[in-house]
Amino acid sequence: MMRNAILWRRILSCALVGAASTIAALASCTEGSAPPGPARRAAVADAGSGSGTVDASPVVDAGSGSDGGTVDASPIVDAGSGSDGGTGPTIAVAPTSLHAGSVEIGAGMFADSTFTIMNTGTSAVMFGITLPSGPFSAPGVPCIEPTPTRCVVAPGASFPVAVRFIPTLPGVSAGSITIASNAAGSPHTVDIDGNGLGSRAVVIDPADHAIDFGTIPRNSTASRPIVVAAIGNKMISVGATGPGAPFAVTPPMIAIPPGGSNMFTASCGSPTATGPVNLAIALSRMTAYEIDPLSIDVRCEIANTQVTVDPNQFDFDETRKGAAMAPSRSFTISNQGPVPATIKSVELTGAPASLSMTLLGGVILPRTLATGDSITGRMSLTTDEDIDLGRSSPKLRIGVDDEQLVYPVTGKITTPAAYVTPEKLELGTACVGSDVTAMISMVNSGTARLTIERPQLESQTGSSFTLQPQSPPTYPAPLLAGMTATVGVSPAADSPGARSGTLTWAVDAPRSPFVIPASLEFIETGTAISPASLNFSTVKVDEISIRYLVVLQNCNTVPVLVTVDGVTASRGGTAAWKVEPSQDSRTLAPQDKLTIGVAFAPRRHGHHVAQLRLGVDGDTRTVTLEGDGIDLDFKRTSFYACGCTTPSARAGWPIALAVALALRRRRRPRRA
Repeated sequence: MMRNAILWRRILSCALVGAASTIAALASCTEGSAPPGPARRAAVADAGSGSGTVDASPVVDAGSGSDGGTVDASPIVDAGSGSDGGTGPTIAVAPTSLHAGSVEIGAGMFADSTFTIMNTGTSAVMFGITLPSGPFSAPGVPCIEPTPTRCVVAPGASFPVAVRFIPTLPGVSAGSITIASNAAGSPHTVDIDGNGLGSRAVVIDPADHAIDFGTIPRNSTASRPIVVAAIGNKMISVGATGPGAPFAVTPPMIAIPPGGSNMFTASCGSPTATGPVNLAIALSRMTAYEIDPLSIDVRCEIANTQVTVDPNQFDFDETRKGAAMAPSRSFTISNQGPVPATIKSVELTGAPASLSMTLLGGVILPRTLATGDSITGRMSLTTDEDIDLGRSSPKLRIGVDDEQLVYPVTGKITTPAAYVTPEKLELGTACVGSDVTAMISMVNSGTARLTIERPQLESQTGSSFTLQPQSPPTYPAPLLAGMTATVGVSPAADSPGARSGTLTWAVDAPRSPFVIPASLEFIETGTAISPASLNFSTVKVDEISIRYLVVLQNCNTVPVLVTVDGVTASRGGTAAWKVEPSQDSRTLAPQDKLTIGVAFAPRRHGHHVAQLRLGVDGDTRTVTLEGDGIDLDFKRTSFYACGCTTPSARAGWPIALAVALALRRRRRPRRA
């Protein structure tokens, strides 16, 4: 950091006094007293320090490195120093916003968008570029941070920068590109966004990616579903291939809508007895950009008996805790063979206390069944506590002559719970004509599978709000335990004034429907700051959240001085807040923006409150920061996210589809 500061002071000093009129002098500006290493440069043009014409080619100064080694072989043009009393280093950047559009995830797909840095001054401009985190890069541009290399552009010349968008996750990614230079008004910013198009395929049932058909009689078939969800924003196809007898899977391919699910049917059956068979059904992602898992383990054994059990699978599915009627499953054991069969035992093994089994009609074992005879029983599951039978793997075991039939028992008792974050949208201020998009997330914080309805958005008189479903894209939709659904809310206005609205979101859980007020003030003059507050919800202690954005924009027709003055904590300490830049001072030209990244990294359990302190022409402004440090292994996601994390691939759809706060002019920018 210190070396970079010294480097920039030297560059600026040299630019002002004309020391960069030769390549050697330019090297001395960037390298200090260290002797420059041997140069391997394809072309060097000395434009002199006078008022003559110069070559307009882009210039790259790679420096010689602190070890005196070789430098980059890029062409270098000495643009002169502006010692003729000119304007010095001055740049214009256009366009100031880039939209990469929608790009398919995977298969080498990408989109390039170009902005141009133009030197409108009379002396050379040196600059470095910082790209937003995420799926953005600039191949072939040597001065991308954190490299110490600086690009140089001569007076009257232009430097095009192609920024590549290669999405790895579905949904919108957005951020700001920063150009730090020795020119007046530095740093300059360019907004960029792009939409990743695609879905990943995730098996949500069976949750452990394995099916145990148990031990079944010959000449019968046991079937189980394989449910696959599409996590993302694109319709996908997924294939399945069976491993051969005694297993089968149908159909060979399924189509899954974005945010929805579909299923294969796996089965086991054989006319002859077998020992235990353990194989795998292969899954292929086809048009999905990823699939998890690649296979489903299957196990089955065929017993040499024709005594059947109906039904041949025992799944209690999902029942809410405290349900008035406890779920039960009746079953019938029948002799379908041509000779009598003796039922020696019927027992439930591995069962928790909440699961019980009873034979009906006072049956005493052993019991011989003639052809066509049967006995009945019932299994019951109480609802007084949460339970997942898959963890204890209970089985109904039936002894028949010298064989044994085995039927796994599955099901859950669950508690519905959900919350929304943030509970209100305080979007602060924005310049008239800017678009603001904020995210609201609903989190399934219970153990039950929920169904969420499409949010309803009501704008107050004189306000205009639009709803932007992100994940899922369509409703109603399932929301699995621990997962998140996200929608965008976008107020818009062509005139100044306060705007307000209300989003109502229903789900089959207590406290529903959730009502979230939203507010934003559009201004024509002054400096806009959005949002007015950031709520990080909960983050595990000693981990760091995704980075959120605070955006300052100059709505005036004249420049404004803005500062970042650090964080003051009223609860929880300042160390929990990671702000970048933590300290800064810069002049924003009209409509220019300063983007500040904020992350929450709690070091202890409990509630944290802090104020991000900002300065606007000497006046103090604040943005409230809140979050809770938790010790549980569970993360929740808030809004304004400019990056994202991926929840467990086994848990359905993620999806805090994290989208940056987007502030952009409503004109269509020029595309590269």
